[in-house]
Amino acid sequence: MAVSNNASDQVASWSEEARQDIPVFKIDIERRPDLAEQYDVFRGPALILLDGQGRLMWKQDYSINDDLPLDLNQFELEIQSLGMQQ
Repeated sequence: MAVSNNASDQVASWSEEARQDIPVFKIDIERRPDLAEQYDVFRGPALILLDGQGRLMWKQDYSINDDLPLDLNQFELEIQSLGMQQ
């Protein structure tokens, strides 16, 4: 539970500028197993990047460490490399 809470804290303090205004949605995979299956997410926390049509462009489905489980820097690099900047 601590890892999940730490991931939530990371996202809550992640600026719109840093994520280049990409919206972030928190999904409970226990309540939405259909989405977990669709994007092959079997454990949380996970971070996925979808294009405008809902296609998976990048996924982090492993924790970096317990304190900072999400690799937000890599996510930002992926946004840039995919030309998803606004």
